[in-house]
Amino acid sequence: MSVLYHYYSENMILRINIGVEEIDKLYIHEEIVEEILGKLVKAFSKTSLQMHPIIVDENTNVILDGMHRWSALKNLGYKYIVCAFIDYHNPLIKVKNWYRIYQSISSGKILNIKSLLKSFDIVYGEEKPDFSDKRLVSAIYVKGRYMKIYSNKPMSSPNAYKVVSFIDEYVLKSGGRIKYVPSGQRDWNEEIVLVTPSISKNDVIRSALSRNIYPPKSTRHIIPIRPLYLNIPLKFLSKNFRGNKRLRNKFLNKFLYHKDVYSVLGKTYIDRFYEEDYLYLYF
Repeated sequence: MSVLYHYYSENMILRINIGVEEIDKLYIHEEIVEEILGKLVKAFSKTSLQMHPIIVDENTNVILDGMHRWSALKNLGYKYIVCAFIDYHNPLIKVKNWYRIYQSISSGKILNIKSLLKSFDIVYGEEKPDFSDKRLVSAIYVKGRYMKIYSNKPMSSPNAYKVVSFIDEYVLKSGGRIKYVPSGQRDWNEEIVLVTPSISKNDVIRSALSRNIYPPKSTRHIIPIRPLYLNIPLKFLSKNFRGNKRLRNKFLNKFLYHKDVYSVLGKTYIDRFYEEDYLYLYF
């Protein structure tokens, strides 16, 4: 594998190992969106490169970022994919969640959702939701107070987010729109906001390995550095390329050795917005 180190301080180092892994040995933690998958399958069908590596936990093979690219290459029959392996439990890596701001839908329609949640207890109040109570699935902030949704027994994190997904679908079918904002954001004024429970790293790993995965747009991983533009030939990842994983990693090391690597400040637009602190560009 090719190794990349980023030094924050003497005691804070983030290591990334870039290598290949068999597609069937990796685990996703969120459901695949068919529309996104279809676009990526078309894109990979027209190109000869995997531009960026996906981000994977080195200890469990759980994919943290790049699940749709993994699914696209799997659909196209590739055997391997290029990964940036990280230690997920490094404290520099964070997992957050997304709140939802519901737009173009009346507060009355939102409050009516209680009729579709008959197996849940609905509690109204001005107090902020306390998600240490594992029966609390989510809370909708509307008209200056919270509509808290409780199950009759503690729910697993992925199952709680399936209720969140149900509410999202109700909003969309009612003609509303959804704006996703980082968890903890509190500048929504009088808007209608779905407040979601926090997600832990162990929640993510358990979800992936048990295959009881989250709905789309549940987790938000904050990884402070990201390698980009490796531009690995797809033929090297195909079943027809002769060589096992060790030989393919040897080829990858040689391929990347001849590239120049530039560290640039993140939180910038390139082909999209990257919120990482630093980007490592391969040319």
